[in-house]
Amino acid sequence: MCITQFWIFPPTFTSREFEIVVSLDENALFGGVMYSFDGGTTWQKQNSIKISENKLLNIMIKNKLGLLSNEIKYEVDKIEQIVLLN
Repeated sequence: MCITQFWIFPPTFTSREFEIVVSLDENALFGGVMYSFDGGTTWQKQNSIKISENKLLNIMIKNKLGLLSNEIKYEVDKIEQIVLLN
């Protein structure tokens, strides 16, 4: 079971929210999968996550049998923080 790739939408970093979508190899789909973006601390059914701040993502998947994928580390570090001055 392997994460084959992931996409970032929109493809350029901005000061607003964007989405990361994970794609899997066909073997991972047996029995359904769960996705983690924090190294396995939490799991979700959706294969995407919305990001609005800089952070380190540790992307993993597990199937219904509990088998874990490789872990992909991806650092989001290009989101500009806007500070409004009065």
